Amino acid sequence: MNKRMKVCLFALLLCAVTACAAAQTATGVAYGTYSMEGEHADSLIRMTLTCEDGAVTAAQIDEKLIPATAGGTPGWAVLSEETAALLGDAVIDANGTKYPASFALDGVTFTGAADENYAVAYTGAVNGADVALMDYIFTDEGGAWYFACEQAELLDATGACVATAEIGTKESIGHGVAFWPGEIKYPGNIERICAFLVTSGVNYEAGDIAMGEDGAWAVADVTTGATMAGTPNYLLLAKRAYENAQ
Repeated sequence: MNKRMKVCLFALLLCAVTACAAAQTATGVAYGTYSMEGEHADSLIRMTLTCEDGAVTAAQIDEKLIPATAGGTPGWAVLSEETAALLGDAVIDANGTKYPASFALDGVTFTGAADENYAVAYTGAVNGADVALMDYIFTDEGGAWYFACEQAELLDATGACVATAEIGTKESIGHGVAFWPGEIKYPGNIERICAFLVTSGVNYEAGDIAMGEDGAWAVADVTTGATMAGTPNYLLLAKRAYENAQ
């Protein structure tokens, strides 16, 4: 075998090894919100896991604010008196808080009605079908679409846009820093959950998750270090993201 053939063979082997390594790395994403008893949905959670050879090597949690909530972080559609005046009759009053009767996201118009779970629930026509916004954004397609939306157009009774509302994240509004009880705050809880997923993986079930005497959540005999009440929601969502990575 001459030198040129050896070089070519080496290059082919290198490409094969690289392709094999790339095939062993996968990313899984899952969308959801609080589902545990006593917890109020106040964001769309995006859980992203990176896996290599089946092991979790990186975890990231992002939380996009939703239009209206029954507790926790206020929804981005809560109106100021000034904006409510611009909308005129196109306003819904739910529990003493004003919301737009309709808004447009990425060209899709959503119309609201009072709701016990989200204060106001919005529905719109997506892909030719009427869907509840909060149902649609929990799907892979809807979650990715919603995370890409940066602002909503608030519509008056004629359907004209008279104001806009920014759609932030818990990180962008500094959620859980100023008021959060305890030393680790909300960002610290998120960091601990992600660190646990990397070190311990997702080989657990809902019954394995319990709060210890120190107030920190543990999975079987391993502590997560997180004290946030909603920790089980994130851990169960991580299992879905892992399945999607496979």
